[in-house]
Amino acid sequence: MLWLLARTSALADLALTHPIRLGLALNFSGFYYETSNSPDQACNLAKQIYLLGSGVSRATHASPLDGGVKLVQTRGE
Repeated sequence: MLWLLARTSALADLALTHPIRLGLALNFSGFYYETSNSPDQACNLAKQIYLLGSGVSRATHASPLDGGVKLVQTRGE
């Protein structure tokens, strides 16, 4: 339940590339992978967050994979 509250707050208040938002996504993809035994769902979530974050980085002329985007890159491969 607390994770759902954190996720809702992160989606509403944090930028796509914010390290806390990316960390929550990484933790949830880890949950899918390890606890729910759903590696495909885990990789899809990580890939989605990675693509969104790296797209924002390029659009704002920030260096790609800056900050927290590195957190989800390896999970999505």
